[in-house]
Amino acid sequence: LVMPEIMLADQIMIVFADVCAAGAQLVQALKADSSSTLQIVPVTVEGLPDLKPLLSSSAPGPPCFLANLQSPAGQVSILCLNTAAGVDTLYLGAAVAAWLQQQSLQRPVVLAAATNLTAVSGKAGPRLLLLNGAAAPQGLAAVPLLSPSTRIKEEQLAVLLHTLSVTGVPTACVLVPGHKPSASGSLRGSQEEVLQLAETLSTAGLLPGAVVCPVRLEELVLLHRWYEGENSDLMYI
Repeated sequence: LVMPEIMLADQIMIVFADVCAAGAQLVQALKADSSSTLQIVPVTVEGLPDLKPLLSSSAPGPPCFLANLQSPAGQVSILCLNTAAGVDTLYLGAAVAAWLQQQSLQRPVVLAAATNLTAVSGKAGPRLLLLNGAAAPQGLAAVPLLSPSTRIKEEQLAVLLHTLSVTGVPTACVLVPGHKPSASGSLRGSQEEVLQLAETLSTAGLLPGAVVCPVRLEELVLLHRWYEGENSDLMYI
């Protein structure tokens, strides 16, 4: 990953176009309060020059970017992979893991996403998946844990978890229940997952000085079709 020189926060978080693009929606709908700043920095993935952004609120932005959130309450650097899964998913996952290995990580990386948790037993709600000795984020100690052997159906999430696991990067994966949009080419019905993910991350202090702006969330649109019918879902190639 290539990006301009920037001071990264001790806490790094990764979001992406998960099963309902909740992570990618969340970071693009963030609004910093008057005492905080939110800096957006484009990120280039070497070897993948043709990546396209999945969603945007205005003119298409970069398919990958870093959102640096600084507040008196804390700091977090959020890497957003705003691109759909496809043939480049393995390469992208490996590039993210390699970049993280180059950082002087002070805390476990947080991977935040919505995913299908219907097969998970217990009361519906957030779950944690801890890799490589990572501890639960502060404020989420009571969230039920998933076994590392839990089957993950979504390709991009599975690839990221696999590459982070085998490269030894301590990672706390914060998952909320999610489902595919009800209509191809639409984000309709996914706002609930975005807000639940934001609430869970805020409880852990991972969105200091920022909230999801409902107006910005409503303005987000898909820039190209996300999946093509029931049996040819581009998210699961």
